[in-house]
Amino acid sequence: MRALQLMAFASMIGFSSLTFVRAADAGGAETKSNDASEVKQLIKLDHEWVEAGRNRDVAYLDQLFTDDFVESSAGSGGEISNKAQLFKKITSPERKFSGGTLDDIHVHLYGDTAVVTDHTSAKGAIRGHDITGDYRAMRFFVKQQGRWRAAGAAICPMGPSAYTSADNKTH
Repeated sequence: MRALQLMAFASMIGFSSLTFVRAADAGGAETKSNDASEVKQLIKLDHEWVEAGRNRDVAYLDQLFTDDFVESSAGSGGEISNKAQLFKKITSPERKFSGGTLDDIHVHLYGDTAVVTDHTSAKGAIRGHDITGDYRAMRFFVKQQGRWRAAGAAICPMGPSAYTSADNKTH
């Protein structure tokens, strides 16, 4: 239930109006000293999450994800998947990745809740369908019993924005 509330919260503050109050970002210029440690930890978890997914490391993801984890990924056509459904997708032999990168990571802290955004590039295919491209990820974390756990994610393909001109493109 908390993961669904986080997705609704992110939708309300992020997708519709881009009004995030940024507590910290990967550059760290505006971080408080106690937040800097949290930011580093969340950036590390973001990298580990993506790497574990590429390597089909369900054991790592199982301990990282909350029991009620939910996600909507670019390859699922907007379908919401729970933890078990995502693990089935990750371990499918029809899912093949040959590379990718992760950058432009920003961490937004809200007490025991964090929203991490990043630019993920992927190289691969699912069921022969090429999914190579650039994606914007929004990953949701909650602090449970003193450690950060992943509660959800929303990942969408990047493309031209209806809000910016082609010569003012950013990622």
